[in-house]
Amino acid sequence: MTRPGDDVGPAGRIGLALAGNSARGGSSDEASVVGVLDALGLARDDETAADLADELTHLAATHGTVGTTIGTFAAVERRGLPRTGGSWFADALLVQRLGWPHAGPAVRWRNRQ
Repeated sequence: MTRPGDDVGPAGRIGLALAGNSARGGSSDEASVVGVLDALGLARDDETAADLADELTHLAATHGTVGTTIGTFAAVERRGLPRTGGSWFADALLVQRLGWPHAGPAVRWRNRQ
């Protein structure tokens, strides 16, 4: 409902992040971390994104679902990012663990049927 280049606002940024995260398959690699942070309009530097991607990858490989989710929120907050970012990255790691092809509510409903 906006023209190209207009600010879409917080809800629009969340929608764009969801679409981008779905296109990336919920990955926690550095490019995906950068894409989500940019889509949510969160300030970041390349070192923060690289460190966060490394920590998320480590969490996914060494912790169970609950530990990964809690660790994801802690990792995001340690970098001074809001919990909104934590929820996106926790969702991405959950998608990976469940073997779903994409992140997002449409996939969850489709898989329930």
